[in-house]
Amino acid sequence: MYGNTIMKMRESRAGSGAPPGAAPAVARESIAELEAEISRKNFVRAAAIAASKGLPANEVREIQCDALWQTAVNRNAPGIQGLARQYGFSKDEVLGLLEERARRLRESGQAKILAACYDATTGKYLSFEEWTERLKQAGAK
Repeated sequence: MYGNTIMKMRESRAGSGAPPGAAPAVARESIAELEAEISRKNFVRAAAIAASKGLPANEVREIQCDALWQTAVNRNAPGIQGLARQYGFSKDEVLGLLEERARRLRESGQAKILAACYDATTGKYLSFEEWTERLKQAGAK
């Protein structure tokens, strides 16, 4: 999924006119840092790194979507609202993203993550569907 992003970063570094293997340390560190954050599934940090390094908007957006999904799976409504504002996602975009990813998980038989989970805001165990319904009603951006 992120292989293209990493490869493009490497290609842009290679296209800088420096001989192969002599790329600037900053670019090499940027790629390593982005790869490390993605491999750790730290998508919020990976999105920040990708944006700060000037990756194409569609690639940054892909990582931001993963950050939003990860936050939603943990039933973190304030986190979703904050990230949506920071990333410039509308309420409909966020809800569409969550519904699409949940649908894909159900279709692939990997819906365990959508089972009831503790929601600190309500103090109750909510399924993913119940939680997203509350998110809709809460007026999340």
